Amino acid sequence: MKRSATYVSCMHVHVRYYVYEPKVVLRVKGIVQIHHGLGEHADNYDHFASYLLGQGFVVVVSDFAGHGTSLIDFEQGYFGEHDGPENLVKDMHHLQQIMRRNYPDVPYFMLGTDLGSVLIRKYVSEYGDFIEGVLLLGTPAKVEYRYIKRAYLRLLKTLKGPLYKATSYFHSFHRLHNRRIDNSDSEIDWLTSDEKEKEKFLEDPMTHFTYTVQGYRDIIKVMEEVNTNESISKIPEYLSIYIGIGEYDPMCRNIEKLVNKYKSIPIRDLTLKIFAQKRHALLFEQGRNEVYLDILHWLNERTYL
Repeated sequence: MKRSATYVSCMHVHVRYYVYEPKVVLRVKGIVQIHHGLGEHADNYDHFASYLLGQGFVVVVSDFAGHGTSLIDFEQGYFGEHDGPENLVKDMHHLQQIMRRNYPDVPYFMLGTDLGSVLIRKYVSEYGDFIEGVLLLGTPAKVEYRYIKRAYLRLLKTLKGPLYKATSYFHSFHRLHNRRIDNSDSEIDWLTSDEKEKEKFLEDPMTHFTYTVQGYRDIIKVMEEVNTNESISKIPEYLSIYIGIGEYDPMCRNIEKLVNKYKSIPIRDLTLKIFAQKRHALLFEQGRNEVYLDILHWLNERTYL
């Protein structure tokens, strides 16, 4: 059964989320809280959430503020003028607490793709004691050309203001990642090789959108933060961490550096899975059943049923 609800974000916007739970709750393996990636929204994950529900998990999938129908000042790709990443993480924890009240005694996991995975990494450095494990899909280990990006966005903000849609940055971001894909004929070829998924992504007005200047600045800020030793050192060593990337994912070329940092904590239960011949958006790739099954196997090994 799927139901829709909203909560009031600390940024004073109603954030939409969906809960997938059995009609009759007898035994639940665990809860999986899913957070979407760049230019996405909660509805994109309906198929995967339904799959996990069918395997005995309660699933909650939420928009981030600034995505889907959960917009601040009616702007896509805007997290507010101040403290955007901090507020998003507070919202994630608020949702976790809502779900925990209904299911207090089962293992709790969070799963995120790119932006979602980055914010989960910030979450576990602050609230890691509240959950049992995280699954990070397509998570970047560094910010490429970060000084150039920061300077360019700072200039754009000065000239155009924080709500200006940074279209030039948007296209250069996709070109940067697409150049590593052979015979590319679409701006988003680096995301997936599945033509139907690319078509859906491009046709949906709530996906593949341009963020505001301030939105991009916030994203770079939090990506830099979660890769620092200071942030990583705050993660509980007993937290279970799964990192999944595609072999051809241009965003994750330095993933071994992140893995080594986690080992230095040391994280006791750390899994790195590299999926052969797959690109960035693992849950939307051709042959995604392999990804689904690997995630399910990892979750099942860390539950009680």
